[in-house]
Amino acid sequence: MNKTSVSVVIPIYKCQDSIYELYERLTSTLKNFDNYSIVFVDDRSPDDGWQKLKKIASNDKNVVAIQLSRNFGQHRTLAAGAAHAKHEWTIFMDGDLQDPPESIPEFVDYAVKHNYDIVMGKTSHKGLPFYRRILSKLYFQVLSGIVQQKIDPEVTGYSLCSRKVVEKYCSFQEHERHHNFILRWLGYNTGYIYYSRDKRKDGDSSYSMKRMLKHAVSGLLFFNANFLKSIIYVGFSITIISSLYIAFVLYRYFSAQITPGWTSLASLIAFLGGFTLLVLGFIGVYVGQIFETLKKRPLYIVDNIIEKKNQ
Repeated sequence: MNKTSVSVVIPIYKCQDSIYELYERLTSTLKNFDNYSIVFVDDRSPDDGWQKLKKIASNDKNVVAIQLSRNFGQHRTLAAGAAHAKHEWTIFMDGDLQDPPESIPEFVDYAVKHNYDIVMGKTSHKGLPFYRRILSKLYFQVLSGIVQQKIDPEVTGYSLCSRKVVEKYCSFQEHERHHNFILRWLGYNTGYIYYSRDKRKDGDSSYSMKRMLKHAVSGLLFFNANFLKSIIYVGFSITIISSLYIAFVLYRYFSAQITPGWTSLASLIAFLGGFTLLVLGFIGVYVGQIFETLKKRPLYIVDNIIEKKNQ
């Protein structure tokens, strides 16, 4: 018997066929702990997942089923679950069975043995399509350069946090959230552990290319204003190049070596115009985030909570 207590927070969206198996594997693993709870958070999934969660929570005092009023996204859903995690340790994991529940004791033992407050899971992502692996690697290289920190692309959202970390995690009120980056920003003693990530057994990932792109932009803007500073440096470089090009054009003009046609000049104008619009777009995103924060709307709204009270 493990003399620690664990809460497991699981966002549920479009993975109804995995719920019962996930529950069974979790209870089989967690029964070896002194105390535990499972917090399922339904992000208003369009399938019958909520009905299954209600049935489970109504018959097991260790399970809490939460349904949000609408779809708020995975990372706000994690925040809703964290608010209901009350034990010494909290595990965050996906609900599609890609994160094996059997690894939970290994996470906890590793944290206790090495005095870590946070343990992040790492995996190779070999099951992802080739183009996604390439784009992911490129994205994290760019992100690492911008924030001037090494961002490991192998780190996943499967993570363990101590009680004090969860309390600080819940204090974050930013609407554009990124679970891994929040944990990184919080600091604390952090360890990393490799695990084997299984294939998704139920349906396709809800992360479309458009959604992944939006998430990537949020990640770029999360840490600080370094991304805006990077744009300034790029803009300054382009200004220098443009000045040199103008000098070249003037030289050709006065030396009477003008080549008919202004294709290159038109191309340069188009490039600068596109870059200007890109810069304005990112500034707009920053302003939009400030606007959302100033409105002070809640991160999420809970519609229903199902839990079996102790008799």
